[in-house]
Amino acid sequence: GVQVVNDAILDFLPVSSTSWRSTALVDSRTLGFDHVTITNPIGALELEVDPETQLWKMTQPIAARADLFVVNSLIQMLRTARVEGFVTDDPTAAFEPFGLDAPSSSLVLGRAGAPVFGIKFGRNSTNQPEQVFAQLQSRSNIVVVAAGLLDMLRRPHTTYRDHSLVTVSPAAVDRVEIRTRERVVLERDPGKPWRIVEPFAAAADPEAVRSLFESVNRLRIVEFTKDIVDNFAPYGLDTPDRQYSFFSRGNSQVSTNTLLARIDFSGNQIAGSRVDTVFARCEGESSVYTVPYGDTLQLPRAAYELRDKQLWSFDTADVVRCIVEHGGTTNVWDRTDEGVWTGDLVLNASMEEVMHRVGNLRVVSWKAKGRGSLALYGVGAASARMILELKNGETPRVLEFGRESGRGPYVAVTLEDVEPVIFVFPNELAAFLKRDFFPSVKPE
Repeated sequence: GVQVVNDAILDFLPVSSTSWRSTALVDSRTLGFDHVTITNPIGALELEVDPETQLWKMTQPIAARADLFVVNSLIQMLRTARVEGFVTDDPTAAFEPFGLDAPSSSLVLGRAGAPVFGIKFGRNSTNQPEQVFAQLQSRSNIVVVAAGLLDMLRRPHTTYRDHSLVTVSPAAVDRVEIRTRERVVLERDPGKPWRIVEPFAAAADPEAVRSLFESVNRLRIVEFTKDIVDNFAPYGLDTPDRQYSFFSRGNSQVSTNTLLARIDFSGNQIAGSRVDTVFARCEGESSVYTVPYGDTLQLPRAAYELRDKQLWSFDTADVVRCIVEHGGTTNVWDRTDEGVWTGDLVLNASMEEVMHRVGNLRVVSWKAKGRGSLALYGVGAASARMILELKNGETPRVLEFGRESGRGPYVAVTLEDVEPVIFVFPNELAAFLKRDFFPSVKPE
């Protein structure tokens, strides 16, 4: 029979043989691939998922870590790529007019060792330069796709390499060894804070240790200097200027440590390097990289930089004598057996407050170490000195005041090491000392 229907149905009927064809370039069933092969005018590139870590890695032209962001960007581009037009489905069609007789680039996706998708790219369309001819190998048909995907595939293999020099998980590390001007060793026991064990024993500053890991993980490779290196001497890496090693004890309670990562840095002035960069290498890799010199300066070079900012801690009652020297004048205060400094109640209260603050002193920041640095910070023979003698024969605490900084005066102190360390003294406490305690003491 004949029926009358809404003519809107005509809008759903195909107007050509391609109207109902899927325009997805990659079948969604192939997106579970674990292997990628790219060929372009520069060479061949292979990526695969590491079965242990389940992360992408590069296997050709060199075995290396892959940049997960770049690889995932490629996968997302494939996921959203669309066929802009269907040219021909004739398997005997001539390839030459489309530049497919000698494809400039190709892409093959594989899973479990077998290819699941392949595409070859020819020349750009004359009428639509932003589009390129391509052949889907599974069906032999020729299509037109956006040239953006081809541009991505034509990039050098270094684009797909991980530009992070190293990735270290702080939670996995139980020991850090630093070899620079001195050997520095940090350790921690489960559930306990970090401590310095070499070259002296002291608590480590949690903020400084956290900054160490953050600075290491921020290091970026600016140039892949050479992929396969047999002799590291020309790069200054046979005897590196600095070395940072990270170990894990794992679940073991014994002192056996497993190396997680190690970085070596050359000195700044090495032949072939830019002035603002240094060469670097990672343990287990045969490549030499170039990294920004300034970024490496964020890493600690000496133990004092990692020392806890709590300078020391002793009770006010432990101080038996306070000596202040400045400008040829020496003032001495002795605490009596009754715990009194002076009969002046106001001055006595000020003395107690000073002893309390100095006895629990936290430095603002560590600046330098060694006698050679004293003059630079204004510490010399004419400097003001504050000496606190403690009971029970403990080593006196000696503070030598230098010149002013924006955050407080520079002060030198000798701690566990024989060399003095210079730090920034809290401005508020310095003002209190100069105003209420010994006004004659004014750091030069």
